[in-house]
Parts: sequence; structure tokens; C-alpha cells
Amino acid sequence: MSRKTRPDSHQSVASILPRVINRLGLRAQLDDHQVVARWPELVGDRIAAHTTPSKLKDGILYVEVSSPVWIQELTMMKPLLLKRLRRDADKSMVKDLVFRNRGATS
Repeated sequence: MSRKTRPDSHQSVASILPRVINRLGLRAQLDDHQVVARWPELVGDRIAAHTTPSKLKDGILYVEVSSPVWIQELTMMKPLLLKRLRRDADKSMVKDLVFRNRGATS
């Protein structure tokens, strides 16, 4: 009984994974997750110390903020923050930022 030899068809996971992600329609979700994962890098240590991104839904990134004073500051900085996110977060789908007081209930 002879075995047919095949050309070496082994591929690394790293080379296959991007195609699988695209085929499964997960690219946008992964890009969005990168924004949350890279938040301190994207906004800087000073802002990151007072904020925590909580969820990204329908292009809106909800951010928990330590105090109303910081919410006011971030609201004034929103255009700059959105520009940074879009520029630095590879294909970010963030269309808006919503700031919420960390201790407040909605």
C-alpha cells in the first residue's frame, strides 16, 4: 500500500488566523476590542488614570469616569480624543464617546 505524497501544506496559525477572522466576520469586533485594550496607550496615562472604557456598542464607546470634573474636561476634549482613536487605533469604528460618572447609576 503506497501513500501519496502531498506538497507540504502546513501553515502557521499566524498566517491562517487573519483569513479565518475575516471569513467569520470577526474583523470589526477585534478592531473594536483593540480600542478598549489599548485605551491607556491611545489617550495617555493622565486620562487613563481617571477613565475606564466599559463597552463599545453601535460605534459608541462608553467610558466610566472618576468624577464630574473629569467628565467636563473630557467632553471638551472629545473631538481630539476621537481624532486620536481614529488615527491610532487601526480601523477604529468609534463614532462617539459617552462619558459616565463611575459611581452613578443610570
